[in-house]
Formats: sequence, structure tokens, C-alpha cells
Amino acid sequence: MIAIFLLLTSIQVPFNHSVVAVNPKKNLMEKLDPAVKEIVLKIDETNQNTQTIKADFVQKKELSMLAEPMTLSGEFYLKKGKGMKFNFDAPENLEIFFTQKKIVSVSHNEKTASFKKLPKRKTDITQVLLSEKLDKLLEYFNLTKITGDTPEEVVLLLTPRKRKMKKKFKEIRIAFNKTYMVKRIAVLEVDNDRFEVTLSNIEVNSNLEDALFVPEIPENYESGSKLNPIFGTQIGL
Repeated sequence: MIAIFLLLTSIQVPFNHSVVAVNPKKNLMEKLDPAVKEIVLKIDETNQNTQTIKADFVQKKELSMLAEPMTLSGEFYLKKGKGMKFNFDAPENLEIFFTQKKIVSVSHNEKTASFKKLPKRKTDITQVLLSEKLDKLLEYFNLTKITGDTPEEVVLLLTPRKRKMKKKFKEIRIAFNKTYMVKRIAVLEVDNDRFEVTLSNIEVNSNLEDALFVPEIPENYESGSKLNPIFGTQIGL
């Protein structure tokens, strides 16, 4: 499954690897609507069988400060155990790398490289959706099945359960194709800013070299800690 971008680190949820065998969300999972629970289990099964992902993406942002929507495109890569990488097409010429410990943004236009450490014992929602079971989200979001754009499309509506999430988001919609791979993510924030990513040409379990997920930063690039706010509206992606 590939719920890529889901706020791309703008949401982070506690995750303690040492207690992963104990499932404190079991009761919430059991209380799910049976139709939703069936979808979640199928998504988990697809995710379990997915080791690498390569896809094209189109990202659209509608912000109150912008007269027109901003549309960007590029390629996305994921390899479990290594991380995620986003290549933005020209004119952005930007690469962004994710691991469980840090984010690295490399701007070839500005000749800069920015680094941000992720908080300990926290995992971004993208990582949860790609590498963990969805029950980890139930403490933070209510899940509901809604009608998709086509009969083949399966859509889950996430509405915030926790106060921290309610301060950021009104809703998140995740659309899956018939194989339960993510094809679109749409985020509506409390200030009515919108963020949407659509995936296409998805390749699953192709051979991706580890080196693809290691930033190559020229010596003349300036280093810093300010991430390019190209992805989302909360913390930079």
C-alpha cells in the first residue's frame, strides 16, 4: 500500500518499537464498522507484501495565500528499511529524502542542503501507512468508508479524534485502487487549505538500489536546517 505523502511528516504519532507486539488499539479495531475493518485488513495485507514502490506523482496545493493552485510533479521511491525519496521535476529540481531519523532536502536550484531530525519514538503517518498496520492510526483518527469517484475506487475518510489532530486537520481522504494500493490522498486543514497528491504508473517490488536513498550533496552546497515548504503546510513537505 502506498499512502505516500500523507502530510509527509507534518503529522507524527508516537511509536514504540519495543512494545509493537502488544496492541493497545485492539478494542478500537474491533469497534470498527465491519466494512471498514475488512478494507483495513486488505490494506494491511497489501502493505505486508510490498517491499519497494516507484511511482509518478502530481501534487496540488490550494492555499488561502495563493491566487491559483500550485501544481508540482515528480517521482516517488520507497524501500522498506531504507526510507523514501521524492524527486521534483523542473523547475523545482528538488530532492527530499526520508528515514525514520531525519529528513534531508537538497535544492539544486539554490545549491542548498537542509537537514531535520525527527523526534525520538515518533513515526510520521506516511511511514505508518507504508510500513505498519493501520490500527496505529485509530487512536488519532476515526475511519469511515465513503463513496469514491468510480465503482472500483475504495475511499477511507479520516476525521481527527485527538485534540492535537483537530487543531491541524478537518479531514483526510485516502483513495485506493482495486488492489488496495493508494492512488490519491486529499487533506483539508482547519484553515481550509487543501493538499492533494495523485499517484500513477505505480511499480511494486521492483529492484531499487540502496544508494538511491542516500543523498549526494556537492561540496559547494550550503547546509542548513530550514526545509523547503514545497510539500505541505504544516512543517515543510
